[in-house]
Amino acid sequence: MLAKILGIILIAIGAYLGIFEAFKLIGMSLEIVFLLLKLLVSFVLIYVGYRLLTGDSR
Repeated sequence: MLAKILGIILIAIGAYLGIFEAFKLIGMSLEIVFLLLKLLVSFVLIYVGYRLLTGDSR
């Protein structure tokens, strides 16, 4: 009986840790996506500023 209770507790702890790690991975991937978007916006702004500064009419 004690072994079954211990097994249930270990399963619950393992599931909790697994879900916690999965949410951390999801959060990290979203941070990477937002970082890439910020970099893209900065490159677009630099490009537009360069085009305005040089006066190219292409």
